[in-house]
Amino acid sequence: MADPHRSDPAQRAPEERLDVMPTVFVALGGTGKEILLRLRRRILQHNWSGKSLMSLDEFPPARFVYFDTDTAEARESDKAAATDLLAGRVAFNKAETIQSKVDTRHYMTEVEGGVYPQIAEWLPSGPLDKIQSEKGAGQVRCISRLLFFDKYPIFMNLMRTMAERVTQNVTNDRLLESLGLKTTKKLRFVVVGSSAGGTGSGSFIDVGYALNSMRSPRIDQLDLFLMMPGGYRDANKDRVFANTFAALSELEYCMRGNASPSYVQRWTSQDRPEPGVKTPYSDVYIFDRQNIAGENTGVKEDLFDMVADILFEDFGSSEFASQKRTVSVNQQQLKSTNYFPELGWAQSGLFFSKGYSAVGQTTLLSTTSIQVEENLARNNGQMVRAFFGMAADGTPRLATSEERDQFLQERLRLRPKAYVSDYDARARFEHPSITDYDLADVLLMRADKSALDVTLASEIEQDIASLMARVQDHRAWVDELRHVVEMRQRDVDGRVGEGATYGPKGLEIAQARDRLEAVLLSRGLEEGSLRGELYRMLDDQERGGLEYTIDLVAKIQARIGESGTGVLARLQEAEEAYAARANRLTAEQLHASIDRLQQASQSNFLFGGGGRKSCEKYLSQARDDLIAALQARLHAIAVREAAALLRRTALFFGTPQNIDDTGEPLWSGLIGEFQAGRRRVRQLLTLIDADTSRLKDALKRGDGGTFFVIEDRGFEIRRETAETHLAWAREAFDGIGGSREIFLKLESDDGRLEILNLLRAVSNKRLGDTRQRIPSVVEAMRSLPVQRQQRLIELLVNRAAPWIAGDFGRGFRPGNENYKMFIAVDGAKAFREEFDEMVRARLPSNTGLTSVAYYESGVPGRIVCYCELSGIPLDLIGPIRSEWQASYRSEQRKPDGYPLHNHWDYLRFPDPIVPNPRELEELVDRLKFFLRSVMLGTLRFRAETADRSRPGQTRQPGYWMEEKRNQWDLVGNERRLRRLGFMDNHRELLEQQLRRIEGGLGRLQFFALAALARWYADRVYTPRTEEVNGAHQRRGGIGHHAARELEKTFLQQGRATLGSLPVGLIEAEALDRLCDRIEDWTASLPGTAEDVDDSEVGRGPDLPAELRATDKRGVVWEAFTAEALGMLLQPQVAPMAIPEPQLALPAPVAAIPVFAVAPAPPPPPAAAQRFWLFNQQGQVAGPYDAAAFRMLADLGQLKAEMKVCPEGGQAWQAVGEIPLLAALLVAPVAAAPPPPPPFA
Repeated sequence: MADPHRSDPAQRAPEERLDVMPTVFVALGGTGKEILLRLRRRILQHNWSGKSLMSLDEFPPARFVYFDTDTAEARESDKAAATDLLAGRVAFNKAETIQSKVDTRHYMTEVEGGVYPQIAEWLPSGPLDKIQSEKGAGQVRCISRLLFFDKYPIFMNLMRTMAERVTQNVTNDRLLESLGLKTTKKLRFVVVGSSAGGTGSGSFIDVGYALNSMRSPRIDQLDLFLMMPGGYRDANKDRVFANTFAALSELEYCMRGNASPSYVQRWTSQDRPEPGVKTPYSDVYIFDRQNIAGENTGVKEDLFDMVADILFEDFGSSEFASQKRTVSVNQQQLKSTNYFPELGWAQSGLFFSKGYSAVGQTTLLSTTSIQVEENLARNNGQMVRAFFGMAADGTPRLATSEERDQFLQERLRLRPKAYVSDYDARARFEHPSITDYDLADVLLMRADKSALDVTLASEIEQDIASLMARVQDHRAWVDELRHVVEMRQRDVDGRVGEGATYGPKGLEIAQARDRLEAVLLSRGLEEGSLRGELYRMLDDQERGGLEYTIDLVAKIQARIGESGTGVLARLQEAEEAYAARANRLTAEQLHASIDRLQQASQSNFLFGGGGRKSCEKYLSQARDDLIAALQARLHAIAVREAAALLRRTALFFGTPQNIDDTGEPLWSGLIGEFQAGRRRVRQLLTLIDADTSRLKDALKRGDGGTFFVIEDRGFEIRRETAETHLAWAREAFDGIGGSREIFLKLESDDGRLEILNLLRAVSNKRLGDTRQRIPSVVEAMRSLPVQRQQRLIELLVNRAAPWIAGDFGRGFRPGNENYKMFIAVDGAKAFREEFDEMVRARLPSNTGLTSVAYYESGVPGRIVCYCELSGIPLDLIGPIRSEWQASYRSEQRKPDGYPLHNHWDYLRFPDPIVPNPRELEELVDRLKFFLRSVMLGTLRFRAETADRSRPGQTRQPGYWMEEKRNQWDLVGNERRLRRLGFMDNHRELLEQQLRRIEGGLGRLQFFALAALARWYADRVYTPRTEEVNGAHQRRGGIGHHAARELEKTFLQQGRATLGSLPVGLIEAEALDRLCDRIEDWTASLPGTAEDVDDSEVGRGPDLPAELRATDKRGVVWEAFTAEALGMLLQPQVAPMAIPEPQLALPAPVAAIPVFAVAPAPPPPPAAAQRFWLFNQQGQVAGPYDAAAFRMLADLGQLKAEMKVCPEGGQAWQAVGEIPLLAALLVAPVAAAPPPPPPFA
C-alpha cells in the first residue's frame, strides 16, 4: 500500500502546469518598495542561461511600479549607492514611480466646498489638514487613498503602459529565448504592501478594484501580498495594529464578493469599478513575523527577503518552478467558498471569506558551491579591476595635489612666475608685482624662438635712432615721436574703429595660441595631445589607471576654474595688472616724457641753453617709457590668450552637467568620455559581481531568517595575487587594444558579451576545474552529523511553514488539502529516499500539514522548501483577536485621533473575526433588544438625508428615541448598534419603556410579537440562497437567528401570561394566521431594508419576492389590541380597515423638537385628514393622521387647547374645535399605553 506521505509527483493526480506569466509588480508604500527592490536585485544578479542582465529593461517578463506618499528616493534602505554597485540599477527610476505628497489642506477645503464629490463620498472627518505628508501618510490610511484618487489617471496610464510592455511576447521573443524563458499569454499583476502603515494599508483595496476594472489589457491573475503589522510593532504599536484591523475589516467586506454598498463608487466622474468585479484580488497572501510552526523573527528584513525569493521563483524554468506556479490555480476551489463557524444555535449565522493564503519558503546552499562560484566571479572582477587600476576593496587610487600641479606645470606650462622689468629700477617706477605663468611666455615666443616683447623693444629702439638720424632739428622730434608712439600702439592693439581685436603684434600672440591649442586639444591620440597623454596614463596600471586619471583631470579642471584662487582667476588678475601697468606707464611716464621733450624743444633758456642735449635725454626717456608700456600691453594680451586657451582646455576636459543615480556628477568632455568608459566598466563589474553579491547578501541574513548554509568538507580554493590578475587581464584583452577600444566594445550588448566571454574563458582556463569538485547537496547532507542533519531539516521545514501566527484551537482547522509543501533539490529521488522520513517527522504538529512533494530544482548545491496554506479565513490569525482588535478599539476611542478607516461610514465594514460565545451572546442580546424596540415603536426609523456638514455625503439612516417629551435623540443605525451597542442611558430608558409596554400585553399580543419575529426572520433577515454541490442551500445570517431566538422568547412570555387563544385554535395555527395577516396589524418602515448588508441576506433581483429581504414592520396599536388581534384570527370575519401609519420619522431634522424651536410657519399643502401640530412648547410637528392622534390621546398627551392645522389649510385651530380630533379626547385609555406617536 502506498504511503500517502510520500508524495511522488509521478503518483499524484495530474495538475495544471504553467509557464512563466508576464507580471507587473506594484509596490505600495515602504514595505512594497523594500520587497520589490530585493526582487529586482535577484533578477539582475541571476545567471539567465549564461546571460547576465545590464538592466531590468533586458528582462521583459517583469515590469515594476512604485506608488508612495513618501517622496524620498526609491532605493533599498540598507544599500548605499556609494558602495553598492547594483544600487542604482536596483532602484526604481523616475518612469516607474508615482511619489507625491498630499496637500490635505487643499483637499479638505475643496471637499467642504463641494468641488470633489467623488472624494466627499468617502472621506472621513478628522484633522487631516494637520498632517505633513512629505515623508509619507503618517500612518493615516485615508491619506494614501486620497493620493490614489488624486493620481488615479496617472496611475492607470502607467499600469496600462507597463502591462502592454510586459505582454509584448512577439517583440520580446528572441530576448526571452536567450534568457531560457517561455511565457504564457496571460497577464499577472502582483501588488505588495503592508497593512500597518499609511500608503500600502490605505490604497491596496482601491488599487485592486482599479486594476481588476482595467479593460485593456485584461488582467488574468491579480495577487496581493500583504504584510501584517508584527514587523512594525516598534513604530507606534497601537496605531499599526489598529490600522491592520481596520484594513482587514475593509478587505473582508470586499472579499466576500459584491459588497453593497460598493467599497468605492467612483475615482473620477467617469471612472468607476466595472460591474462584474466582485472582489479586488484573485488571491491574497498574508505574512507576518511569526509562522504556524511557532518560528519568530524580530527582523522584518527576513520577511522582505523571503517574499522576494518566493516571487523570484515564479520566473524559474525548473520542474519545481513550474509546479509552484500551479498552486494558485489548483487550490482555487478551497478559496472560493466561505467559512461558516460552529456557533451552536446560530449555525451558519455568520460567514467569512476563505479567499486568503499564507506562504513561506526556505533556501539551503552548500558552502562549497558558494565558494566556487564566488571565487570564479571574484576572479573575473579582479581581472577587470587590475586592468583598469581599480582597487579590489573599492577604494580608488586618487591623484594628489602634487601630481595635479606637476601635470599643470609640465603639460600646460602653468608654472607660476613673477614679472621682472629692469625699467622699474632704472626709471624709479614703483608698481605692484605681477605674477603670471610660463604659458604667457610660450605664447610670446615666435617661431624663430625669439620673444615678441624683446623684438618689440628692439624695433622701438630702432625707430627712435632712425628719428634722430633722419630729423636734425630737435624741435621737430616731438611730432615725430608722437607718430612713433601711435604707430607702435597700433602695432600692438590695432587701429581704433577698424574692428580688429589686436594689431599685428597682438595677432601673433593669438595665432600662437591657436597653434598650441590645435596640438593640445586634438581629438587624436598623437604625441603632444592631452587626450593621448591621458589615455596613455589610463592604460599605465602601475602609474595611473581609470579612476586615477578621471580624478586627476577633474582636479586639473577644478584648479583651472577654481573661484578666486584658480589659474583663470590669477590670469585675470595678471591681465588687469598688466593693463593697469601699461595705462599708468602711458599716462604718467610716457606722456610726461613727451611733455618734457616738447618744453625742451621750445625754450633754450629754461634748459640752460642745452636744448638738443635735453631733448635727447627726454627722447630717450620717452623711448624707454614706450617700450615698458607696450611690453606690458603684450603681456596683458598673452595672459588673456592664455586664459582663453585654458577656458577651451577646461571645456575640453569637461564640465559637470548633472548628477547620476549614485550622486556623482556627470561631466561632458574628456572627463565625460572617461566616465562613460568607467560606467561601462562598472556595468561589466556589476554583471561579474552579481552572483557574489547575492551570496554575500544572503549570508548576512543570519540564522534568524529563511536562508541557511549546509556545511560540507569542500576544498581549499587558492586566491590569486593582483599581479596575476593583471597578467590574466592582459591575456584576455590582448587582441583588443587599450582602454579606449575596450570602452567602445562595452557600448553594445554584443561587445559586453564578448568582453565577458574573454574574461570567463581565461577564468575557466585557469580555475574551471574547481567546479568539477563541488559535491552534490545530498552528499553534503550525508556528510553531516545526524544532529546537524536533523537541525537543518527542521529549519528547512519549520521556517518554510506559512508565516502567520495561526490559532488552530479557535475554530477553523485546515486540513492537509489546504497545504502545498514542495522540496526542490537536485537529485530529488535520492533525497526523498534518504531524508523523507526525517522531513515528515519534523513537520509542524497540530497544523494539518502531513505531506510533502519533491521536485527537481536543476540547481546543484541547493535545496528550496516552499509551503502555501490556501483557503483560510482571517479569523485563523491569532493576534487579530489578542492584540490588533484591542488596539483598534483603543484608537477608536481617542476623541482627537486620526481616522482608522477609509470611509466615514466605517460601520459598514464587519469585524473580520468570529465572535466568541460571550461576544455572540452579547451580539444576539443587542439584536433582540433592538428588534423588540423597533417592533413596539420605542425606536423610530428615519431615512437618510443630505448631510449639510459635508457636501456629497448623506447622513446615515438611523433610529431615534424620545428621551424626554418632544425631545428625540439619535440612537444610531443597526450597524452601529450591532457593533458598538447602545449607550448606557439610552438602553436604560428603552428598557423602562419596553417593560412598561410589555407589562401590559396579553398572551395573544405576545404570540403576535412571536409571529412578527418569525416574519422578521423570514422576510427582513431573509436567508441567502447558495449552491452547494449542485443543490440549493439557504443560510440565515445572525439577524435571522436572533429573530428566531426572539420568536422563542415571545412565545415563552405568551405562555407565561394570562389569556387564551380563540376556541379551537392552537399556537401554530395562530402564528401562521398572524403571519399571513401581518399587514393588517403592522406598518412598514420604509428604508429599513438597507439596514443589513447584502452579504447577510438574500436580496438578488432574480430572487422571488418572498425570498428577497424587505423593510421591517412595527405594530399598529389600534390593531394590536387583544380584541383586534382576536378578530383577525377569526376566518369568517372580514379584516378591519386599519390605516397604514408610517412609524418612521419622516419630518426633516429641523422639524424635530430636539433640533429646533421656531414659530409656527404656514403649513404646506398635503392630503386631507392629516394635521400639523403646534404644541405648547411652540414647536411644529407632523403632519399626523388620525391614528397618530389616537395614540397621543391614549397616552394622555393630546390636549383640547393644542393647535392643529389640516394639511393644505391656512388657519390654526384648537383640537377641541375639530370634531374628528375632539372625539379622541374622551376615548378610553388602552390597557397598555403605547409609546409616543410618530411624527409623520
